Amino acid sequence: MKTLASLILPLLLALPAAASAASPEQAYLAARDTYVKAFSHGDFDLDKHTRALADLETRLRQIIGPTTLPGFPAEGKIHLDTLSREDEGFGLLDGLAYAIPLDDKGIDQKASVVVTTRTLFETWLKAHKTSLQSAPKSDDFYRMALSTDAAVVTFAPLPVAKPAWASTAFAVLAIRTQDLVGSTPDETDIIVVGAARAYAVTAKLDSAVGAVADCEKSRQQVKAQAQAAWAAYERSGKKNEALSDKASKLDQQSDTAYTQCFATRANEASGFAAAVKQAQALVDMLPAK
Repeated sequence: MKTLASLILPLLLALPAAASAASPEQAYLAARDTYVKAFSHGDFDLDKHTRALADLETRLRQIIGPTTLPGFPAEGKIHLDTLSREDEGFGLLDGLAYAIPLDDKGIDQKASVVVTTRTLFETWLKAHKTSLQSAPKSDDFYRMALSTDAAVVTFAPLPVAKPAWASTAFAVLAIRTQDLVGSTPDETDIIVVGAARAYAVTAKLDSAVGAVADCEKSRQQVKAQAQAAWAAYERSGKKNEALSDKASKLDQQSDTAYTQCFATRANEASGFAAAVKQAQALVDMLPAK
């Protein structure tokens, strides 16, 4: 018996991108959702998955068009990692990604730009129940839209001027982590949206920003409370779950205390002015179309 994926994928791949009467963006979204449904029935075939991503990439190239970014590759690649809901990388922002590798291994990136259309960007926001006004201020947005393999912790906004063609330009200092939150953000994440296009930029800072000593004091005060709670939990023979919950929450609050303090004192931190300059240069290089 043929599976759903084996029936649907050849049909989709045989259709030209403009075969539907719908707009190219609507046709792309319909094709993407059909692929996702097909790969969500436990019938994952790597070759068919590769072909499906290639089809979606072709559609995106026709929708978005060429993009010239100084110092970046001439052509971007589809930003989606997977079309299977079961995979960790599922649900990234639809678009073409242009990346500069951090080293010869090409695993990490010095900078990346995801280029999409305003319609596709707003469709992604709507699907995730957020908005253009609130998403760039949310840690979860950067994790879900741009990086699913690590948490993204934002520290403070960077005051960047929007280009004449843009309605929105927002930049933040951030750090990616799978464990502890450090004291010195080492990247900037930037969202720029115009009438036709939207960009999501991630770049390693030329130099880290901070730390802020007074904010570190606030963190250590809360950490001391967390350590006291953990000690009490140990004395209880690890039976008092309320103490364990309290200690865990205090550990989280210690990092929150630092980042909230940092946001109010960021312009005092070493490297802040350089980070603003770097972020502005990244904004200014983005083309209107």
